[in-house]
Amino acid sequence: MVKLSNKEKIEAIGALGEEIVGKVLKEAGFDVKQSEDKFDSEKDFLIEGLKVEVKTVVPWFTENALTIDAKHYPKCFNADYVIFVCVPSKGYNNYSNDKYDGNIYVVKPKEVKWIPKTTRGGIPRCLVRINQPGVLLCHKITDKKTLNKLQALTLSSS
Repeated sequence: MVKLSNKEKIEAIGALGEEIVGKVLKEAGFDVKQSEDKFDSEKDFLIEGLKVEVKTVVPWFTENALTIDAKHYPKCFNADYVIFVCVPSKGYNNYSNDKYDGNIYVVKPKEVKWIPKTTRGGIPRCLVRINQPGVLLCHKITDKKTLNKLQALTLSSS
């Protein structure tokens, strides 16, 4: 097995999240067009003509929230929808929780409250609490192989 760098893991987990979302939406009958530019500054997908950004994340368990790097906030806020794919945590601490594993949430970025927060390591993040209007659980990944692949790629130590 080839050991991936952290940068390669970040790119791989993001690509896997986008692949999963594209497949789920196509199977649900949506017109899905993935951006051809991996560095598209507006969206990852056009779905039914709407700009959609996909984030593949381990939830911030103690905050009951989905989280993004603060530098990604403008792109997410300006999308029509942000779709979060929840990665299983590695379970290294008492806060990890499998109730979110494989959940896919659709978020209306202009209808939710974004909370600025800094990690213990000093990294600025933006959080969206899961239990609020504008956040909808739309799918749950149950395939163990896919969940294990997501988990193996995460850099999160939660």
